[in-house]
Amino acid sequence: MTTTNIDEIEELFEQNDTDGNGDIDFEEFTALIADLDPKMPGPALTIGFHDIDTNKDGLINFDEFLDWWLRD
Repeated sequence: MTTTNIDEIEELFEQNDTDGNGDIDFEEFTALIADLDPKMPGPALTIGFHDIDTNKDGLINFDEFLDWWLRD
């Protein structure tokens, strides 16, 4: 993983953090996934969100997002 790749991932995160608070909430996550996989069913969105939100605060921060993005 290069710095450029991480910068691109961070840019994607920031584009979807529409309120600019540094976290992605469920609504923002839904919009992000709609761009990446428009056919993903609602239950999978909920499961995915909770899987990524490893600290279980109801938000996805950049570190959680990056860890998810880099998973095999």
